[in-house]
Amino acid sequence: YTTKKPESGTLDLGCKIQIIEMPSIKPKADNREVLSIASTADLILIVISSIDELRVLGDELKNFPKKILVINKKDLLNEKEIKILMNMKNSIAVSAKNNEGIDKLNK
Repeated sequence: YTTKKPESGTLDLGCKIQIIEMPSIKPKADNREVLSIASTADLILIVISSIDELRVLGDELKNFPKKILVINKKDLLNEKEIKILMNMKNSIAVSAKNNEGIDKLNK
């Protein structure tokens, strides 16, 4: 399953938070709609599974100062990749498979 168009919903945590699931940013594609919507957000949660996905995002990450970078599938990364990713500001490595990092993400 992949998100093809923005899908919105609301999460009530004592105050209502709007959540918009966005399609992936793809290399050599017209990503203007995704980037335009993302640029208006107060916070962006970016979920990636590999360093290659970071390369696709490239300089776009610099345009979003209020972001949390979630590295999913930590169990598939080698130590060097984990070290590179964890040195990035506001990043969290998780493995849903091994239940690693989920508590930190919840905070």
